[in-house]
Amino acid sequence: MTREVPVLEAAWEKNARRVLNVLNQGQDAAFVTLGDPLTYSTYGYLLKTLKRLNPEVRVITIPGITSYNAAAALTHVPLTEGEESFHLVSGAQGAAKLREVIDTADNIVMLKTYRHFDDIYEALEELHLLDRATCISLCGLKGETVVEDLRELKGRRLPYLSMIIIKKKGRG
Repeated sequence: MTREVPVLEAAWEKNARRVLNVLNQGQDAAFVTLGDPLTYSTYGYLLKTLKRLNPEVRVITIPGITSYNAAAALTHVPLTEGEESFHLVSGAQGAAKLREVIDTADNIVMLKTYRHFDDIYEALEELHLLDRATCISLCGLKGETVVEDLRELKGRRLPYLSMIIIKKKGRG
């Protein structure tokens, strides 16, 4: 887990070459991921690298259920209704994306909220959205939690697989 681009690119290339080696031997290869392989997944980077190294490689991508759709089903919170819009944003760098899109979406789903939850919490408080947010951690996994009052989480460290669904007009 790094943000250093040269390190990431080297890892993607190394693993893509490993996959191509398996495929060149006439075998199948699979990349298994939680959620959907093309939504905030390492799979997307591996796929691009495979295609760059061998544009003719045959790849079949099987869609998965995104974590935020699973969380919406778990909590019975509609992501959109009528003419509403929603943005899917990363919280990996804190509340910056939330502040960026808050005026352009009716609803927001923030993934990767674990590392900078305090910053995201402060932004939700400033924007008067604490009572319109639900935090879901480990959706579909052992230890799954749903917290409708984010005040309970203030100052706590969240699991890696944590997200927040924000309904600007109120929860479902």
